[in-house]
Amino acid sequence: MIVLKCLPTNDFLVKRYISVDPFYNRCSLAQELIHHLLRDCSKASQVWHALNFNFQNTQDQLDNSTWLHENATGGHGTLFAITCWWLWKSRNLYIFKDHDWTL
Repeated sequence: MIVLKCLPTNDFLVKRYISVDPFYNRCSLAQELIHHLLRDCSKASQVWHALNFNFQNTQDQLDNSTWLHENATGGHGTLFAITCWWLWKSRNLYIFKDHDWTL
């Protein structure tokens, strides 16, 4: 779903005229794009840091699809995929159930 750019982030929903606010609810600092939600947001960065996860390439040089593919197929692909899923799930819990995490 992510590679096809159809994950219902706020940015995606605004482009489809379903929502009016493209910002990420958790931090309100940037548009809720896939790379912000899963990688660039301070909350996501805390998770990756706590896991001592080292990305295979410099994040800024990769588009979303390449970043996801290279990390999901790398040596820690399972950990990477589970963490992305957990970040998406925690985002939904925050939006729909007002549940936030602390590290």
